[in-house]
Amino acid sequence: MKLMWSLCCATLVVPDARNRKIRWCECKKSACWWNDADAGLFVVHAEEGAPIPDVLGLHNGLLTIPYLPSFQMVQRGQIEKLLEDTPDTYLFKRANSVLIRFKPGISGDTRFTGKEEVEQLQKKEAAEAEAQRQLMEELGVQELHKLE
Repeated sequence: MKLMWSLCCATLVVPDARNRKIRWCECKKSACWWNDADAGLFVVHAEEGAPIPDVLGLHNGLLTIPYLPSFQMVQRGQIEKLLEDTPDTYLFKRANSVLIRFKPGISGDTRFTGKEEVEQLQKKEAAEAEAQRQLMEELGVQELHKLE
């Protein structure tokens, strides 16, 4: 799992589960989204003059480890086993941690992008919203027409 840490406003941003849906930090100077959520491809953006946000990676395996009934939390041995079984190419293995903080682009599944891509996504979202509005309007007119 990946999250964005905005250095501008100290906001932790969880990306939208849908691909290419922008999520902004509180001050609207940093944004993130999944380019391909299934493949774990994560994109980060910062407005001009704003610091490049960090990516926080949370090892997916941590989310699937079952709790031991007597402890009600994941135990050290479970985390050690998880890291032992993690491929050597993963940053988690190199850092020997289930939580890592790094700049986008350090891993092959993260990248930083400029305003052009953000503007393209915003135009696409606006067009989709307009198409949905028109569809709803048409359906509403059709529903009213049925009542007459």
